[in-house]
Amino acid sequence: MQIMKDVYQLSGVPLATNSNSYVIRAGEQLILIDAGFSDLQWEKMGQMLRFWGLDKLPVTHTLFTHCHFDHAGNAWRARELGSRILAGPGDAKAMEEGDKNCIGYLFGREFRPCKTDEVLEDGRVLSFGDVVIRAIHVPGHSRGSMMYEASLHGKKILFMGDFLAVEPAAPEDDIKVLLAWTGAPDFSGKDYLNSLEKASGLREDILCPGHYHLLYGPDVCRRALLMAYELGKETLPL
Repeated sequence: MQIMKDVYQLSGVPLATNSNSYVIRAGEQLILIDAGFSDLQWEKMGQMLRFWGLDKLPVTHTLFTHCHFDHAGNAWRARELGSRILAGPGDAKAMEEGDKNCIGYLFGREFRPCKTDEVLEDGRVLSFGDVVIRAIHVPGHSRGSMMYEASLHGKKILFMGDFLAVEPAAPEDDIKVLLAWTGAPDFSGKDYLNSLEKASGLREDILCPGHYHLLYGPDVCRRALLMAYELGKETLPL
């Protein structure tokens, strides 16, 4: 699915796969955000690249929102393509070791360790020609959870991983936000609430969660982030 010019969704609900992965075209290179976990998901991601005529371009960088198996289980495949692997503090180490923080046990599989090329710190800015991506550290769901704010063509698009999701079938013309899963070994309610507060001040044009559906429009995106923070204050275990 094309999200906007030069931004595409490669897996998730439209492709009948578990988690969302995305790709940004930056000139003659591709920047991948998350890589899914299954053989089928990887295959469908390749099909989408071919569908949009992107399959001849190199995937030079893969940015991981977090180390959980459903988002990073295929990290080794991206590395085999020659892609540089980037992840947040803590999660990069988990991916290299394939440890329990990658939660492969929930899927009945072992996480295949993958070397990371760079550990991203909060506020790190990556430039790929006219595409600028800012890394935002949002610990809580995992120790090294990251969001990536891409600026291109006059828009800001936020790749969120599991930071929040949007109810897939609300019964009225409104949104209902879902907070991240709280059961990971390194989950921290206190850190997550602080991250929700931090994100509530962001101004985005498009939100791209790691599961379910996207949100378009600055007013809707702003409201979703504020709603998530208020929900966190009410419900998170601290």
